Amino acid sequence: MVSNTEPNRLSLNEATQLRQQAAELLQRLMADRELSERRSAETGKRDPMKFITGRTALDGAIASTREMIGQVDSLLATLQADRKNHELSFKPALRQPSRPQIKTIKQQFKSIPVSASS
Repeated sequence: MVSNTEPNRLSLNEATQLRQQAAELLQRLMADRELSERRSAETGKRDPMKFITGRTALDGAIASTREMIGQVDSLLATLQADRKNHELSFKPALRQPSRPQIKTIKQQFKSIPVSASS
């Protein structure tokens, strides 16, 4: 199950889990619709919802789930693009190991006043 403490904000992993859960739900709904149609055919009864609206409640649920999967796919594409852009913009630059600059150190010593004290 997807859980996030920030409202309206999903991580890439959470969106992927949500997509997987929606795909599993779609498979179950389609199997249930097939079973329901088989039972209706065996008993000779018509689905009242399909008789009135032209589609069963399971048909509506399947359509809604497919739409949700499309929206999650779009979200995943956006999250993956954002992640890729983020990784590219924060790629650390290769740097040579730093060595102290001798000129700078010499200049610092020149600016220190030396006084003779005995």
